[in-house]
Amino acid sequence: MRNNRILMAVLLVCCLARFDITAQAQENAPWLAESIAMSTNGRHLAVIYATDEWDGYNFVREVWTYNLADRSSPPQFLAQLDDDRANLSFSPDSTKIAVADRKRLRIFRTEGNSHIIKISNPLTEGSAVFRLQSFSPDGENIMAFSYVWRTHYSEMSIWDIETGARIFAVPVHQSQEIVERPWLSPDWRQFLHWSHSDGVRIYDFDIEKGLGSRLATFSDAASGAAFSPDSSLFALATTEGDIKVFRTDTWDLTFIQAKDVHKCGDSLVTLAFGHVKPWFVCYGEGWLHVWDIETGELLLRDKPDGTFSHISLDDGVLFADHIIHIPVEYKISVWDANNGFEKSTYPGLIPQLHPNGELMAAINPDQRVSIWNIKSQQLLVTLPVPRH
Repeated sequence: MRNNRILMAVLLVCCLARFDITAQAQENAPWLAESIAMSTNGRHLAVIYATDEWDGYNFVREVWTYNLADRSSPPQFLAQLDDDRANLSFSPDSTKIAVADRKRLRIFRTEGNSHIIKISNPLTEGSAVFRLQSFSPDGENIMAFSYVWRTHYSEMSIWDIETGARIFAVPVHQSQEIVERPWLSPDWRQFLHWSHSDGVRIYDFDIEKGLGSRLATFSDAASGAAFSPDSSLFALATTEGDIKVFRTDTWDLTFIQAKDVHKCGDSLVTLAFGHVKPWFVCYGEGWLHVWDIETGELLLRDKPDGTFSHISLDDGVLFADHIIHIPVEYKISVWDANNGFEKSTYPGLIPQLHPNGELMAAINPDQRVSIWNIKSQQLLVTLPVPRH
């Protein structure tokens, strides 16, 4: 009996010591920004922070939010994460933020960070994770992929945010590359079903009725795809190197860029549309092209250093982050489309452009988050890291 008491005392001391070490590690460890997302109205910025300290089970990761309208205000804690492949997204009206990690999809109100609902991953296999969630245009529903890394099996599901009910689901059975393509148009009126063997089949879609009639079928093997922000245009990059743009009201071909003129690439091509002007950007095989799809004019052709991981074309601003591999360096390139595509570069990655077209948030090489004025090319502020 006495030996049992001694053993229990030793275990209690060890547990308390471990708790104290873990608490100290979280208190003293540097917070490193891994990902950021900005609300549509530009008022809120969400940041995934991680420590380089091990708590005995996992690296500590948390989501914190900033009020960009008052950059002197301290960050606010939102959620703790259980996985390093987490995703953030804001609703179109900026009133909600979704945080997805391995087993949970949680939705919060941006004002006050209050919790709305938690949705469990419908796939229960150990390697299943949530990926690539997005809100419906009215912010009342959310779509997310449940992806199993080991088998590449995936399901695309839509939930009612108020009730948590899963109101639509479709198995994908495809690779990660296919899953990362658009499956719903931005207005959620068209559903795209991708297949390695059959190309893409496009259906009419209604959130209450589900799939409707088939609108179009493209048998071309695709290396990239994108919708315009208003869903009126759809671009497809073929594995032959051609770029085709279709009108989604008739699905007629409205623009084609043949591979023998300016080849954009035949694999892992990134496509994006402008929000106001009829401009279209394509990146592949190291080359960046921007066209006016109404006139067919090539506006920009550039071959930046490194490999791009993100491209966006907003009102008058084209920006992209890229990795230079030898030596490893992270850079953001910004082209002023209203000034002859004059180019400027910034250190960092994952740029988020403010809707005023002047401010940009990005993760610095030291993994802190800074706000830049891309008109004056000045660093305005480096945001304070969280403190427990």
